[in-house]
Amino acid sequence: MDPPPPLGQGEQPKKGEPEMYDDWHRPVRKMGISPSAAANSDHFGYKLVEAPTFAWVDASSGTEVFIEGEDRDDNYTEAIDIGFEFRFYERTYDQLFIGTNGFVTFDEGSMSFNNRPFPGDTPPNGMIAPFWDDLDIADGKVYYQSLDGVAGRTFVVEWYRVIRYNSDPNMVLTFELILFENGDILFQYRNLNGILDEATVGIEDGDGVDGLLYLHKSPGLSSGKAIKFIRPDPGARVKVTPLYQSGFAIPGRAVFKLNLINTNEEGWDIFDLTATLSDTEWNLAFFASDTRTMLTDHDNDGIVDTGRLDHEKSTMIVVKVWSPTDATVGDYTEIEIKATSSDNTEKSWITRVQVAVPAGFAQAYADSQTGMYLSLTWAINSDNLQVANFFTGNTLSLTMREGGGYVYSWEKNGEKFIGGQPVQFSDIETILLDDFGDISRPLALLTNNGDVATPQLLVNARYPALANAPDGSTGIIWAEYKLDLNTFLTNSNIYFAILDPDGKVSFGPLNVTNNDGWRGQGEDEVPAFNSPQIVATEDNRYFLAWIDGRHQPGGEISSVYYSIYKSGGVRVKGPTLFAQSIPGSTLNIDPGLADLSENRVLIAYSIFDQNAQTYSVAYAIVQSDGDLIKDSTIVPESSGWRLDAAQLKTGNILIAWTNPTTERIAFIILDQSGNDLISSSQDLPLLGERKPDYVSVTTSEEGYGILTWMDAEWKDYLYYTLVNENGDVLTPAMIFISGQAVNPLIQTSFSGQGIAAYKGKWQTFMPTVNRK
Repeated sequence: MDPPPPLGQGEQPKKGEPEMYDDWHRPVRKMGISPSAAANSDHFGYKLVEAPTFAWVDASSGTEVFIEGEDRDDNYTEAIDIGFEFRFYERTYDQLFIGTNGFVTFDEGSMSFNNRPFPGDTPPNGMIAPFWDDLDIADGKVYYQSLDGVAGRTFVVEWYRVIRYNSDPNMVLTFELILFENGDILFQYRNLNGILDEATVGIEDGDGVDGLLYLHKSPGLSSGKAIKFIRPDPGARVKVTPLYQSGFAIPGRAVFKLNLINTNEEGWDIFDLTATLSDTEWNLAFFASDTRTMLTDHDNDGIVDTGRLDHEKSTMIVVKVWSPTDATVGDYTEIEIKATSSDNTEKSWITRVQVAVPAGFAQAYADSQTGMYLSLTWAINSDNLQVANFFTGNTLSLTMREGGGYVYSWEKNGEKFIGGQPVQFSDIETILLDDFGDISRPLALLTNNGDVATPQLLVNARYPALANAPDGSTGIIWAEYKLDLNTFLTNSNIYFAILDPDGKVSFGPLNVTNNDGWRGQGEDEVPAFNSPQIVATEDNRYFLAWIDGRHQPGGEISSVYYSIYKSGGVRVKGPTLFAQSIPGSTLNIDPGLADLSENRVLIAYSIFDQNAQTYSVAYAIVQSDGDLIKDSTIVPESSGWRLDAAQLKTGNILIAWTNPTTERIAFIILDQSGNDLISSSQDLPLLGERKPDYVSVTTSEEGYGILTWMDAEWKDYLYYTLVNENGDVLTPAMIFISGQAVNPLIQTSFSGQGIAAYKGKWQTFMPTVNRK
């Protein structure tokens, strides 16, 4: 098995697996929600009951969709007329979309096969799911039909003899949903076979903030079962979106916008607004949408409110939060904002806001593949600067320059044509920025793989990693992959180059590994290199590390290698085996490096036990000449992959990773020798339902550890937390960057190089005076 590329790079995710995983990274747990654990009503007021009678409605005389010749796997129809106005939560629909994967949606079609619990803000939303799973129509059929009956009009969708994807064709599933004109919903299951505990069954509103779940990845379905969702009568109720927001108080203030909806079908209402702060030294006030008019008490009950709001109408509320005058970096408050109906005080909605005083840091990221950005944040000011117009690669890297400013590098995919045939390749691109994020040296290509690639040979430079030495030079390491499209053999190598303080190449690019072998699919020992890492030590040496993966008769191996160069390009040590895996037993993956005081280097990596299917975090410390100081040590009770590390100002060492067992970000604090645990392994609380991954760490001026990471499922957000030298969490996990596009795609470093230190500075502009 070749080491897989990171997310979105070269391979599609395996069908049925969340996109964040690949062949070397698999979740350890599977959690389900059973009917006994699910709620029987939601916030809006829908009630879930198991129908007392099963009365199948045959829709086969209606209209068939996904007919022969169309895509019958992971597909959806065009908008289909329901035949009447159907009330679903606070909205009314006359059309819907039918999906092959056992659900219907209203606002847009979806082919999603990765089911999840309800409610959840990840798309698709606004859905009714009698059996959401990875289904295939195969030899089955899907029908819909509008019917008139004594009890009113209904709309039926029937999935007839469909199967789970890639399953036994005899394990057929026949089920249906029925929409009633009064807003009720019925699920019926005529014939269920095979695996029945992987589906999601329930309903969800169009914003993904309210829903009623019958089960998720749990037993509970059987042939002959009927489940009904009963729509509530009109009455007082309210909804506020989003459910959660967070931001930094810069300088000393943060502003948030809430959308409040009177979801009652009849009658106006006034909604009282209250706030509970975890730190009462902070202050808060509610404003109208113009951001200037402070909301008041319109109904004289002593509580600030929205004023009169007609049924099914919405209003924007602006929330302003101020930090205490003596607040310091790391201080925060968590706020619970409650909107309560004046018509019925038992009807309310709670949304949460989190605000913190940030440490200074620089974050590199790409947003929706439209550009490369550098976010510079500190307690007094923040800037979000676009440094390039397009991002066509998959990962990036950032390092702070010794004299100030940053070196920023990423992959750039390219295409050309030779004789009318397409030629694909990727290069490494770099840019130099000053302290304010302004460009000091424009974009430059470090590689020129477009000159090497042909219609029969793909050449890709991947995984750039950067380090800046005390003398101002910058080392950069990356992996190069060649694919022969005639033989489908691959060749890989690790490359290294050095940039002078002006950003010009002073050494290399050098082929560090000098591998001329071509790797096939059989059992061979031709290496496949990946996960390049680099740090610079105080004595101006570059310490390089990477993974060497090979097939051997006894099984696959994956080992950590390293090499050392002086900043002038002189080699101190050639490729050297550091941590060897055991064929067929263990794999060493995901190295992370940190430069330590006294010319030392921390090497952290993950050990995958192929038999137990567990991941342990290990680390060692070496001198800049390669001499071992601290033997490899496994962190007690650790489970982790994709690591990063940094030394704090006190000398203590922070190591962070993704915990695949709990699907959270975890970390430890070591003393500066690496011999003692100051803080044992601890998980950061999960913020919402998004799975985290790809953590990067750096240090702040105050000596704290800063951790940022990606929303690895949908890539809508970047998260932040702050810890001190003893492992205490100063600022809990919070979102600090959100995608701004309709379908955002936020990406940062896959190798722990997404952030760097930042010393906040004011930029002064002098006025121009014309003199005559």
